[in-house]
Amino acid sequence: MRRSLAAIAALLMFASGASATPAASSMPVREQVLRDQLDAIGNLAEQGDLQAALRAADAALAAAGEDSVAEAALLAMRVGLLTGLRRDAETVTATETMIAKGYIVDPQMLTTAADAAARTAQPLQVAAMLTVYARRFPQSVNSLRWEFVAAAMGELRSPDTPAALQSFALALFDAGYRCDSDLGGVRFMERQAMDGLVAGSRIAEARSRLADVTSIENLAGMAVDRRFEALWPTLEGLLGDHLVPATRRDLARIRQAFDADQDNLLIRQSYVRRLTWLGDPARAVALSEHILTNPAEIAAGGRYGWWLVVAHADALGVAGDPQGGLQRYRQLNAAIPRGNGVRIDALVDEATFAARAGLPLDAVQSADIALATDGVSGFGKMQLWQAKACALHRLGRDTETAPIIARIDADPMQNRDAYVDAMLCLGQLDRAEAVVLSSLGDPERRTDILLKLQQLVFDKHDRALAPAMAALASRPAVASAIIAYGRQLPQPLRPAY
Repeated sequence: MRRSLAAIAALLMFASGASATPAASSMPVREQVLRDQLDAIGNLAEQGDLQAALRAADAALAAAGEDSVAEAALLAMRVGLLTGLRRDAETVTATETMIAKGYIVDPQMLTTAADAAARTAQPLQVAAMLTVYARRFPQSVNSLRWEFVAAAMGELRSPDTPAALQSFALALFDAGYRCDSDLGGVRFMERQAMDGLVAGSRIAEARSRLADVTSIENLAGMAVDRRFEALWPTLEGLLGDHLVPATRRDLARIRQAFDADQDNLLIRQSYVRRLTWLGDPARAVALSEHILTNPAEIAAGGRYGWWLVVAHADALGVAGDPQGGLQRYRQLNAAIPRGNGVRIDALVDEATFAARAGLPLDAVQSADIALATDGVSGFGKMQLWQAKACALHRLGRDTETAPIIARIDADPMQNRDAYVDAMLCLGQLDRAEAVVLSSLGDPERRTDILLKLQQLVFDKHDRALAPAMAALASRPAVASAIIAYGRQLPQPLRPAY
């Protein structure tokens, strides 16, 4: 421990800047005194007496006076000691003090402070630490652990903190944060950054950053939403013909991450998903078909392995083997321990997969099993009711859908996407229209519904509903709302699939 803390102190002394450098004649004596103090504190820490080491560091700090070189080194030592003592709130405060004073902090210190802030449930502090990290160490920003970023982003979505979230997202965006192991996080971060710039009328900055947007969802979303109208000419140039340039760029960056770490199951499943929905499902199948093939392997695979099995199942469905995909889902759900949250999600996904893959009998069976399982959320139940209702309708068993429709109708806003899909499947366009119009009036939902109406949702969806969706979008009230809130994406820019 002494060596690591002394190394931090030496780095700070070296890099503290000219304004913190004492006169040359006094440097040797003062430097020797500081080294002696650090060695003494390090010895106490090495002996396991962190409390005594902290008292010694505090005493040395009190005596340091205006010597900023000594203060920087001792503060760094103090952060290390507080970390060892697991005094999380004080660790964060001490790191914030160093940042406020302009002293250099290293990546490990910032992520340690972010970790401490996360444990004390202080998302604003997590965001502040990681924002500093992104600005000072952009070359290593992608080493940031996603749980820190996700925790801060999730907590900062409350109405009173949009500026903090947008500032945080913009810092990560500018630093090139990609975290290819979690593409949903990339999409959210990019959207927040661009939203913040446009909301602040920083149009020129937003326009210059568009070329760095990597997710097709965000490019297409901005291209259909009137809030981003000032950016439309630039977006059209980026999207090009059939979104091919954006698709290739999206696949290229995730392939780069995969090629660098092919043993990483989380990155592999991200790449499999990308190939499935935007590229080559046959290639996606090849990348996942020989991994976790028996119950014991699946059970031991952990959540990243389980997600890969789901990605493989979906790839099989899109590649023309729905029975193979369903079999993979059932293998997974038989292997995951009961009570695990991933199993709940996979049960819901199994039923919805069967419904959209043209396996209605299997969809009903899987939906019933999932609905009888404890732990399914209201959001998940809406998906299951939608899958079951559509499957029964396609089997000609419409008399059995009435109680399901009653449940779905009870709270359409619980899961608006599932509600709209259920109504489209059952031919209830009036009900679907009411929820769509409500969603278009909601700024938080507007982009998603504009994409859905134009069948530009780059994820799992029931392609059999395409004619009904087109009929809904052409209804006078819906068409007028699209004009009011956005636009139909020009045909040359629409995707080829």
